[in-house]
Amino acid sequence: MKILQGQGVSKGVEHGPIYFCRRSQTLIQPDKADDPRFQEERLDRAMEQTAQQLGQMAELARAQAGDSAAQLFETHAMFLEDEDYTGAMEELLAEGYCAEYAVDQAGEQFSAMLAAMDDPYMQARASDVRAISDRMLRILTGRGTVPPVSFSPSILVSTEFAPSQIITLDRSCILGFIAMRGSVQSHAAALSRALSIPALVKLDLSASLEGHTALLDGGAQKLYVDPTPDILSRLGPPDPSIRLSTPNQL
Repeated sequence: MKILQGQGVSKGVEHGPIYFCRRSQTLIQPDKADDPRFQEERLDRAMEQTAQQLGQMAELARAQAGDSAAQLFETHAMFLEDEDYTGAMEELLAEGYCAEYAVDQAGEQFSAMLAAMDDPYMQARASDVRAISDRMLRILTGRGTVPPVSFSPSILVSTEFAPSQIITLDRSCILGFIAMRGSVQSHAAALSRALSIPALVKLDLSASLEGHTALLDGGAQKLYVDPTPDILSRLGPPDPSIRLSTPNQL
């Protein structure tokens, strides 16, 4: 048995298989565009679609966890009106770059600026900017929204979770969350608490642990990998029906 220490962001105890959520990535090239006006129109449409999607997720969150959860997505949408963020995109378009590169670079620059601030709350907003930029890039590149994922009940692991991932996943399949980076003050952490899903952040896990049984104790801020029967007695005997399915991409 291994006992790993993370940072607890949502209390609760669950056990089951470890499942790594893998997101597809698209390498954005610094391509120049022949028609800057067309790129501006593409960016405007992507921002409008992103705002619409965030509004839909706010209503979904409201139905599942109340107004406070909905406000997380409404706060995300406010970044689309932030002059520093949108201004960085407009500057890159003015330099002749395509909309994809403008969104990618503005997201990197703005999230890095937030992460470098002294205020922990503002540092946590860096993940919000990355999530919004990723959503816009999915629209611009034709990858669309993140499709629903089906898997057996599992403890989900990712580098970082966006609130949109959490609210759209099948709740019956989520035992807990582990983010290898992240913050107690992130909106993903707040949504985990609102939904009463145990969660840890700042816990680096090797992909070789996928499929291993683990016990996640959010209150104790620990992950027990391959727990002993004594540890499992906290929740009763392990459920033999839990099986890990083939990894999917989020």
